[in-house]
Amino acid sequence: MRFDASALSTLAAARSDFVPSTAGGAPLSKESQEFTCTVMGCPVLQGYGLTETAACATLCRLDMHQTEVVGPPNVGMQIALVNWEEGNYRVTDKPRPRGEIIIGGGSITQG
Repeated sequence: MRFDASALSTLAAARSDFVPSTAGGAPLSKESQEFTCTVMGCPVLQGYGLTETAACATLCRLDMHQTEVVGPPNVGMQIALVNWEEGNYRVTDKPRPRGEIIIGGGSITQG
């Protein structure tokens, strides 16, 4: 499906405030991020987190205009990718490493 942004140009031009939107859990597709930016008339900052760890362990910076990325770790967060033996995922897998994401830091839920 192709989206025509011209129909929303009036709406986007009417916005005088700057409120970035956030999306988390997994990277949005390039198409979804571009559509959301156009509809909302503001940047979409992608992030990654889990309810049981931290709502926002990573977050794109305002100057990051990439798609399909979730940004660097937030201050105070430690993130590592480790082998997941049960799933036969290895950090050495090619072309992309696979494994379990381990998140640590002061905001992590205990237990």
